[in-house]
Amino acid sequence: MKYIDITLGLFFILLIYTGELAGQNYIQDETSQKIEEMAKDQTNMWRKELALTAEQANLLERKIIEYSWKRTELRNSKMNEEAKKERFSKLKILEKKDICEILTRSQYEKYVNLSSKLKTG
Repeated sequence: MKYIDITLGLFFILLIYTGELAGQNYIQDETSQKIEEMAKDQTNMWRKELALTAEQANLLERKIIEYSWKRTELRNSKMNEEAKKERFSKLKILEKKDICEILTRSQYEKYVNLSSKLKTG
């Protein structure tokens, strides 16, 4: 009888744990899908505005996804707000550097100009 109680208890714990993991995976899959859709939309906009090559568009899309995940993880972290602000600032600098390496000088200048207009507009 004791063996059955222990087995049932372990079964229910495993069932609850599995359910939590499935829920977390669903949320992560949904977030991943939203980030990828957003990245495609942004890449298509930049492709038109900056006349990107196929290779540049592919690299830019990957960077948009990478930095979107980093911002999401940082936003969800337990870090205090001041530390988050500092990390967001550093992340923004790294993102600009990476994007600068993908684009030509004139494309990057146009990117910076349009980005600032989009943020203020």
